[in-house]
Amino acid sequence: MFKPRVYITRQIFPDALDLIEKSADLELWPEDEPPSPEQLREAMADVDGAIINVMDRIDAPLLDAAPKLKVLSQVAAGLDNIDVPEATKREILVGYTPGVLAKSTADLAFGLLLAVARRVVESDKWVREGNWKISHHPMFWLGSEVNGSTLGILGLGGIGLEMAK
Repeated sequence: MFKPRVYITRQIFPDALDLIEKSADLELWPEDEPPSPEQLREAMADVDGAIINVMDRIDAPLLDAAPKLKVLSQVAAGLDNIDVPEATKREILVGYTPGVLAKSTADLAFGLLLAVARRVVESDKWVREGNWKISHHPMFWLGSEVNGSTLGILGLGGIGLEMAK
């Protein structure tokens, strides 16, 4: 039975690897550092599919070096690193993961908002430097209340919408 060859440029979840391995022969980039453009071209020379990362540039020269390629799947929310018109012209299917990090990024944005409003980083540094032993005004480190404040969200894309929820 034919099993397509799939090249994966970064570590992905073990469960996903197990699932893909049931129907494809996998080749996984072994290093922590991403493959260079030359290494990527060499690795893609004889594969049917690839699971790539936003750091992997997929352009016409790379696609020239990958004549058997039929499908690309990007583990990222955007496609800026892929020449989609060129891939489409070659009848290569392109997939990606829109919205994959919208909730997590919105959560992080709220965490950063609270950290700034409540002066978390600077007060942590102040305590670690031993300054708490010196007389100080305790209200200084309380920062500003966020509860009950009006917040503006610039942009209502995936992340902005999650923040609004």
